[in-house]
Amino acid sequence: MRTLKLDMSTVIALYLLLSEESKEFLTYLRKNHPSYCHLDWSNAKTWIEQFSLTSNSTFEKLCIECCNIFISNNPVLKSLVFIGRGPLVSALSDDERQVFHSAKLLDTSLSLESIAWWDSFRQSRLSMQSTRNIAQGRKGELWTYLVEQNYLLEKSTDLKPKWVALDSDRFGYDVASFQINDKKAKPILLEVKTFSQQNKPIIYITRFEWLTAMSVIRNYYFEIWCIENRNKIRINAEELIPYLPREQPLCEWQSVKIDIGPWWTTYHGPLKYTVKTQLESEII
Repeated sequence: MRTLKLDMSTVIALYLLLSEESKEFLTYLRKNHPSYCHLDWSNAKTWIEQFSLTSNSTFEKLCIECCNIFISNNPVLKSLVFIGRGPLVSALSDDERQVFHSAKLLDTSLSLESIAWWDSFRQSRLSMQSTRNIAQGRKGELWTYLVEQNYLLEKSTDLKPKWVALDSDRFGYDVASFQINDKKAKPILLEVKTFSQQNKPIIYITRFEWLTAMSVIRNYYFEIWCIENRNKIRINAEELIPYLPREQPLCEWQSVKIDIGPWWTTYHGPLKYTVKTQLESEII
């Protein structure tokens, strides 16, 4: 199979060819209408023949399907998307990126469907349990992002949080935001952790996350959500130092399991902090 070409000229032609317009009418437009002459009809027919494409209800859905096919048939892009959205987007050309934008897969505020679309590539290589963990973790990240977004709006600042975990899991944190005190903004990094049931308050911290935390210890926080009741607490990384493994000359830890029950009880026991948004009905 030759290398796939993806651009808006092809996708628009695809949409028209798959529509209910008569072939005679399309033939006339292709020959006589300036807006149709420049479209890549030849490449669009190649896509239809190779992938048995059928009519889509909307142009956006067709763009999503084309993006899915494009990644699935490119080994390099498939390896990059497993790392995260950022590395893959960097490898796209401007024309290819335009189709992803039309599919609303590169919006700053992604829908739950778009988030699930990106994660589906990673999940295809993971176990069922890992897939559930990713979905649960994304909920916590989304709730944290929305809370930070609302917090900064309430502080009447133009600053906005950034959900970096959507682009890659190699930052060592999930959301970058700010604390506002006396109109001064302090940058903070938030590593989001979740646990499913309030009677099992267990989280795991990786060595990479902890090394990142140690580099900015007073600005690094663990945002911990209970999925069952949507309560959360925020713990500064400095508080956890006594409980993390010590580095030894012949030993190197990779992950540590922590029971955060004592913190959960001490912090307002537990903190009643529920996310209320227009996405409420979709977050389950």
